[in-house]
Amino acid sequence: MENPIQETDEISLKELISKAGAVVAYLKSLWLKLLLLSLLGGVGGFFYAKQQKPKYTAKLTFALAEGGDKMVGISSIASQFGLDMGGGSAGAFSGENLLELMRSRLLVEKTLLTLVDSAGKPKLLVNQYIDFNKPKKTKARKPTDPVPVSFDIQSVEKRNFTLAQDSFLAKVSKDLTKTNLQVAKVDKKLAIVSVSFTGEDQWFAKNFTQILTQNVTEFYVETKTGQMRKNVQMMEHKVDSVKQALERAMYGVAEEVDGNQFLVRGVAKVPQAKKQLEIQVLSTMYGELFKNLELSRTLMAKDQPLIQLIDQPRFPLEKKKMSKLLTAMGGAFLLFLLSAVFFLVRRWWKTQWV
Repeated sequence: MENPIQETDEISLKELISKAGAVVAYLKSLWLKLLLLSLLGGVGGFFYAKQQKPKYTAKLTFALAEGGDKMVGISSIASQFGLDMGGGSAGAFSGENLLELMRSRLLVEKTLLTLVDSAGKPKLLVNQYIDFNKPKKTKARKPTDPVPVSFDIQSVEKRNFTLAQDSFLAKVSKDLTKTNLQVAKVDKKLAIVSVSFTGEDQWFAKNFTQILTQNVTEFYVETKTGQMRKNVQMMEHKVDSVKQALERAMYGVAEEVDGNQFLVRGVAKVPQAKKQLEIQVLSTMYGELFKNLELSRTLMAKDQPLIQLIDQPRFPLEKKKMSKLLTAMGGAFLLFLLSAVFFLVRRWWKTQWV
């Protein structure tokens, strides 16, 4: 019973080898066509790589050091003066979320609407992007083409923008964050963030990377310490108010002393005693408020994150250009493969109708 099975397997293998040999022989018979097509693919790949513009990469790295726990020692101040020293912003804007802030539309658009120095003249970064990407040769505009967009330096507030300008900013922001911008930690265990931007305009790449990082870090620090800063300012106002009241009370005591120095009756000294009691109360209150104010300032400084730039983009930027040789080889191989498949499919199709 085993011999027939073995014979069948042997025959199938022989047929497979025979068919493979026939395929190879058929392709050998078309070697000239395949060679010409491969050369055509190589030439096409060469000229494709030649037409591609070089791309520049601007890289920036910074270290993020988070502050301590701002709730340590704050409960006593909050209970005495009804102040909320924050705590929610730390969780909402942790170091991990800083990476997402880099891709946020709010901060990317703010970066695009920043003034930069362009050949000694101020220019919005978004206008620099428009000038570089507009076609070199002007063509007749069709009714279906989008309306040309530009931004005026004098009116960069979004409430003054037209629908076309808002749409353009949204599209550019989405394209840049999706294809050009890369933000990541150098290592998961390290608090070092790498920001890189790759584009065809090296000036735009450098400016965009630096300004975006500055805007994000300022927004991050302001959000992390915003509530505590407001409470410190409120406490400073209270300290100033108590200090002014204390000074007025001290002047009042001096006036009472000057007015009563020739009086013998004790009842005349009652207002003076009241003023002195007020001074004692205000002095105690001032001392406690000042102590808590200094504690709040210390905790705010401790909680404020430290963002230290390590490497900034410098000219010349890293340049990447498509290799003509590798692209030509890839084009030749791809067209050879597609041509071989085409000829084999055509041959198989003809045999089906014979």
